[in-house]
Amino acid sequence: MPLLYKRILALMSTLLLTPFMALLGLYSWIHFGGNFHEVVKGELYRSGQLSTEVFRQKTQELGLKSVLNLRGVNLDSPWYQEEIKSSQNLGLLHMDVSLSAGTVLDTEQILGLLKLIREAPKPLLIHCTDGADRSGLVSAVSLVDLGQSATKAKEQLSLRYGHFPYLWWTYTKAMDQSLEQYLQQKP
Repeated sequence: MPLLYKRILALMSTLLLTPFMALLGLYSWIHFGGNFHEVVKGELYRSGQLSTEVFRQKTQELGLKSVLNLRGVNLDSPWYQEEIKSSQNLGLLHMDVSLSAGTVLDTEQILGLLKLIREAPKPLLIHCTDGADRSGLVSAVSLVDLGQSATKAKEQLSLRYGHFPYLWWTYTKAMDQSLEQYLQQKP
């Protein structure tokens, strides 16, 4: 094979593999790192499913008073049993809401979530599995509820937090649709 073809093949391989490796790295950082972020300092935080140790550490470090699990009640799951036990040991109010990242929420559902968040002792941690989609939506509508702009709220549903609904096989576009619908219909 002539040298020119080898160089072209090497360049094409690099151009194709680099974005893939970058996305794989981002996914790994988000998925295995807990994807923990401040939404409103001293009031509201978001994350993926945290390990027991990180959950305890964040609770003590930030003085968390409550946790909102968006994965729903999972009595047979070890992560859920451990989270309930840790919440009790740390004196946290633990709340469960079952959301699917693939299902559009209507305005009434969002208003119910906002009521729960308003009434929860602060600081509050909101989490789902990866902290990207469901946590992003709930963080976004919470910011709108606190008077932030739609532009600022939409940042909560972005690649920065692992939200990537742009590929044909993803189903998480429902979170973007829920936010848009809420912004158009909010009271």
